[in-house]
Amino acid sequence: MHIARAAFAAALIALASQPADARITRIEITKVEPAFGGQSFEPVGAYERLLGRAHGEVNPGDLKNAVIQDIALAPRNARGMVEYTTDV
Repeated sequence: MHIARAAFAAALIALASQPADARITRIEITKVEPAFGGQSFEPVGAYERLLGRAHGEVNPGDLKNAVIQDIALAPRNARGMVEYTTDV
């Protein structure tokens, strides 16, 4: 199911790189488990549930990010962005 993992990662990156100047910079898959009880669906076969962490960054100077509490006080990386991590 390597194609499914790549498609999942591409979808996350595409969704995260929309207008507010925020982006996913790295995805790490920490666990792969069977989905739907391991049942196989023809013609694609069995699905897998991917669990992990998405690492990203947002621009603290973008007005769309002003709703994030205390973003102006957050530490910045070398590109001046505020980094974050979330479960996926």
